[in-house]
Amino acid sequence: YRALGLLARANAYSIGLGEYEDARAMYDEAGAVFRMLGLEVEEARAQIGKVWPLACLGLYGEAVETSAWAEQVLEANDEWASLAALTMNMAAVHGRQGEDAAALATLDRAREIHRRLGTEGTPVHAFIEQNRAIVLRNLGHFDESIVASQEAWESLTALGQTVEAARAQQNLAITYVVLGRYNRALQLLNEARDVFWADGRRRDAILVDLFMSDCLLMLRRFSDVLDRTRQVRELFNDLGTRFEVAQGLLNEAIAY
Repeated sequence: YRALGLLARANAYSIGLGEYEDARAMYDEAGAVFRMLGLEVEEARAQIGKVWPLACLGLYGEAVETSAWAEQVLEANDEWASLAALTMNMAAVHGRQGEDAAALATLDRAREIHRRLGTEGTPVHAFIEQNRAIVLRNLGHFDESIVASQEAWESLTALGQTVEAARAQQNLAITYVVLGRYNRALQLLNEARDVFWADGRRRDAILVDLFMSDCLLMLRRFSDVLDRTRQVRELFNDLGTRFEVAQGLLNEAIAY
């Protein structure tokens, strides 16, 4: 029960607050308790959530090693729902490194695993489509990306997952930025930002400011860009997520 409590706290730090160092420590602590009890499958499940914080902290090698071990255990025990979630997180690791083709292949594998789950896997399917939308956009497949974002938004809205539906809306907005539909993109981003603030997700709300700065740059609203990117740098410096800090610095430089 202590391990389950640690795991719940780790998820709250990682998914809710974006405090990745604290999340990483708690995932490790929960895994150690499960390992002491000889519960290998539970230990492997505890590593699923850890992959994303590792990626955000730039610890890609450790993320790959963690994922490989957990995948072996989960596949051997026919834990398909957990394996689909792990595979999806591993795709995000590829995506943050700019390995979009590998990310798409990994997400397609997650989707194939999901098919074995039937109706049980519906929430997982929505998250997979949400991530596919990002990778498809990066690869220039804009129509497919829009369809995937819309499908994810509809599924998550139907499931009552308001925050994740807002994240799908955010992804769609970023695609519209790339396509030059700036006013529609800003509308969607503002709506997503309001949802995140209402749910107390400061990290997610400030991240929207980073995406909005991309759009505001194209509209030549440079003072607004500088205001937003400074907030982005301050928050993500504190969180230790260097990727977002670098993106904020780049947009700030372009604005100057």
